[in-house]
Amino acid sequence: MANYSLFTLFLFLISFISTAWTTSKHELNDDPLIRQVVSSVGVNDDMSLSKFEHQFSEFKKTYNKVYDTEEENEYRFGVFMSNLLRAQRHQKLDPSAKHGITKFSDLTPTEFHDQFLMSEKLQRPNLPNTILNAPILSTNDLAIQIDWRNRGAVTRVKNQGSCKASWAFSVAGMLEAVHYQSSYQLVDLSAQQILDCDSTCFPPNTNCDAGCDGGYTYNALNYLSTAGGIMAEFDYPFTGTSSNVCQFNKDKVVSSISKIFYISNNEDQIAAYVAKRNPVIVFVNSQYLQSYKGGVYCPSQCVQSGPLGALVVGYDADRNWTLKNSWGTNWGESGFFRLCKGALTCTDQVDPVALTVAAD
Repeated sequence: MANYSLFTLFLFLISFISTAWTTSKHELNDDPLIRQVVSSVGVNDDMSLSKFEHQFSEFKKTYNKVYDTEEENEYRFGVFMSNLLRAQRHQKLDPSAKHGITKFSDLTPTEFHDQFLMSEKLQRPNLPNTILNAPILSTNDLAIQIDWRNRGAVTRVKNQGSCKASWAFSVAGMLEAVHYQSSYQLVDLSAQQILDCDSTCFPPNTNCDAGCDGGYTYNALNYLSTAGGIMAEFDYPFTGTSSNVCQFNKDKVVSSISKIFYISNNEDQIAAYVAKRNPVIVFVNSQYLQSYKGGVYCPSQCVQSGPLGALVVGYDADRNWTLKNSWGTNWGESGFFRLCKGALTCTDQVDPVALTVAAD
């Protein structure tokens, strides 16, 4: 373990606590609970420098982190310390979840947002007329709980790396489940096809899908409907980058779409579709997900904090949602996370909150 200069660490710690405080000031205007928590957070006695150093050393071993220079190592140590303090705040604000050290703990909030989340500036447009309002389903006879993983309809968790591909993976994940229901074959479908081949814009020249820079799930579904379907991941594997060269082969299509439906901004209807039809695509509030380790995530505010595309694969008896992410199995609950009842519709201003399809 490197011997860190106490003076350097002091400067880093003051700098990053100040950054965290500046970030929090935007929150302070809106929520008195955040004011109360932030004002009480500091470097506690048990969070001594030696403990920070030990935790940082274990973090690097666990996640195979290697930095090119000693200066970068010290910089990341400062970021790491700041994120532990942020995780403390998140734990107090989100007590039903567990927050702490994750593989993202050496990233600043800005770096995390830029590498893994969609832009909060994306605005929900009027939907194209190819997307239909989903029929209203009865909610009187819903299963108390459901988990499509137990039904064999959910493929392994993928890892998008620093490619902002959650929108593409959630689309592929839903189509995997729909294909399974019709064929009883669970096939990993190609998110890479969507990243490389889909440049759909709606309205024209705005809200365009842009590969690893992000995109819209309804645009992706429209593209797949027009193109004729989606290939298997085996035939069009994920590369971690997006290319201008589309390698789509219609002869190798595994699943195709006949209709696309927008489910109303109503959690009872979303539950009905998850229970009676298949997993559905959503965008969720990412407010505390950088430090999320498990439990039921329940953001304290419905804010635009960089939406995340995910797949709802079930709910429990308390109507907490289970979602599949694409950050690898070494994040959250083996790559999944749970979201509290009422929080699923927090990003309606960014994207249709839930989408489903009918397959050919």
